[in-house]
Amino acid sequence: MAENPDLEGSLFTDEAAVDDYFKPINMEAETIVKMQLEGEENRTKDMMNILQKQAFLERLQAEKLISAENVGTNKHDQDKAST
Repeated sequence: MAENPDLEGSLFTDEAAVDDYFKPINMEAETIVKMQLEGEENRTKDMMNILQKQAFLERLQAEKLISAENVGTNKHDQDKAST
């Protein structure tokens, strides 16, 4: 390219013109991608909250079952002791 400086200058000018032409499109695409990423981030946060609530409820249910079993076992032991 050093052999033809006019061609090199023309290529740089053409490249700049192409960049200028596509700049609004690139900015719009960047905005769309950012919106999509924000939406995905929000969905991920929502899913994490749902999973945490579900785990909490499952833990409560398990604790209730264990508590009920313990009460039943204690009652059974008391009945045996009184007979």
